[in-house]
Amino acid sequence: MNKGLNKKLIASLTIVLLVSAMFSFDYIRSKMFKIDVVSIMPNPAVADGQTPVIITVQLRDYKGDIVKGHSLYALSKTGGMFKSTREITNDNGIAEFIYFPFKASEVNEIRDAVINISDESNSVFIEIGTQTEFSIKLERPPKEKASVDLLLRGIFGE
Repeated sequence: MNKGLNKKLIASLTIVLLVSAMFSFDYIRSKMFKIDVVSIMPNPAVADGQTPVIITVQLRDYKGDIVKGHSLYALSKTGGMFKSTREITNDNGIAEFIYFPFKASEVNEIRDAVINISDESNSVFIEIGTQTEFSIKLERPPKEKASVDLLLRGIFGE
């Protein structure tokens, strides 16, 4: 066999093994942590686009000990937005996210909000973080009275 081909084959196999080892290390490390949802306030939440929902999570390691100083990233898979998508766990392993659900309307029907939170700090080589996914029950906001009706009442003092 050609010596040049052997060197390329060995180099390719070495790279594949190295990448596989890095992937395996990060995957195993991601399983050593757990993100627990401590509370969701309020739950169910109003899908009005402006009422905040406080999501509190706690990060623990495989022994059950709290983990402080890790960067957690939050993502809503169904719409809405976060005041900040990244939060750092405090001395109690707690991170709080403020989420604003999407505004329900005739076009944007009511559905539960699906939230994914991942730990960005425990991955060393390839981005494979500990994750948790949960739903927040959303309710339609109360119907507002017609603005014309309110205007007329204001003008005529009723």
